[in-house]
Amino acid sequence: MNTIDALAKRLWQPAKQFAQEGINYQIYLTELSWLLWIKLIPGDTWLPHLPEGINWQTLQEKTGKEQLQFYQTLLTTLSQTYDSYTAGIFAQAQTQLTQTKHLTQLIYALEDVGAVAPEEWGELYEKLLQRYARSDNQSTYVIPPVALVDVMMFVMQPQAGELIHDPLVGAGNFLVAAEHYVKITSDELLDARAPIPAHNFIGMEHNLTWQRIALLHCFLNQIDAKGSLPVLWEDSLLANRHTLPPADVIFSMLVFANEQQAISNTSLALLRHSYQTLKMGGRAAVVLPDKVLRAMGPAQQIRRELLNTCNVHTILRLPHGIFYPHSIPVHILFFTRGEGTHRTWIYDLRSDLPSLGYHVQLSREHLVEFEQVYGEDPSGLSPRREDSTGRWKCFKREDFALQNDRLDLCWLQTDNDGEAEVKEFWEALDMTMQELEKVKDILQL
Repeated sequence: MNTIDALAKRLWQPAKQFAQEGINYQIYLTELSWLLWIKLIPGDTWLPHLPEGINWQTLQEKTGKEQLQFYQTLLTTLSQTYDSYTAGIFAQAQTQLTQTKHLTQLIYALEDVGAVAPEEWGELYEKLLQRYARSDNQSTYVIPPVALVDVMMFVMQPQAGELIHDPLVGAGNFLVAAEHYVKITSDELLDARAPIPAHNFIGMEHNLTWQRIALLHCFLNQIDAKGSLPVLWEDSLLANRHTLPPADVIFSMLVFANEQQAISNTSLALLRHSYQTLKMGGRAAVVLPDKVLRAMGPAQQIRRELLNTCNVHTILRLPHGIFYPHSIPVHILFFTRGEGTHRTWIYDLRSDLPSLGYHVQLSREHLVEFEQVYGEDPSGLSPRREDSTGRWKCFKREDFALQNDRLDLCWLQTDNDGEAEVKEFWEALDMTMQELEKVKDILQL
């Protein structure tokens, strides 16, 4: 049996060919996700029984147009089941495949998936999502690197019994990571015979396609729905905030791949939603684009409100290229609701660091020093002092006020931050990769 990484590579291999034939990467991921569920899940006896003949075996046996038609019948039937997870994953499901060869190719690619153990399903899907993230430069959504998600869990320390909220779930990376962290730490701290206190998720995603993907991501990682879905198909900004229970912890990726003004306004509104939804003493870690941290007008007003109502105790300035192929400079804000901000510690992981990208990706090693200086207290209350590298620096509330409450302060180099050089680097890398792909195609003839 191939390793999980090798299997994920095989499953993703047809994606580029499909894209050249008009089936974009997001459609490919969606169709692959549905077929992955259809192949894996019916054999798991704890799920509700599916109608007779509505299964992977029947799909495999059919050929040509009949197979494509049966596939759509499968999707429709699954959307009508009484199991909440299944109905959510297949809600309004309509295949975008129009050629029988594409469905046949996907079914063939999934040949070895049945041998994957259930405890490895989540790891397989995570690797597929990371391959998608490095492939699709047209998507509005950005998937965070695994190392970034892990460090946010490590320093924020979500606990059993806490309510965890993500107002813009995307692929569900934060909810899955929080579940893993809680389970691991609970197993270590509690007697194996003692029940783990219940904890809940409130994830919201307004895009139906991504809500489906997030649900499947949660399901394959064995996140129990407990009678309600961990990810709702709902717009956080249109939901009645006062009906939501106050959150103990918020994780979210408030970053979009394009730079439209409307998108920036959405990031701002979601930032405000985040700190207003926190309970008193609740903590948050949110990823935001640089432009939201320095823009004037409404952005400045929201930042001032954040600083006055929450303790923004830590900011992490991230390197360029962590979201390759997207060029989006970002920071992470760590804050606690309650007393306003008096001091903020900023860690600059961008200045004097080579740009990351396709080949050199963000790793845990890049973030080890930040983890150390952050300290053991998840609310940023551990004793801190500036380090010898100059990357870790403390600012007073007055320092932000003098800069129009900008939160992207940089003291190691100029504000242009090498953006032009980074753009040129990515363009050169893309051209090189295209030439290498052409050579590969020629050698395979």
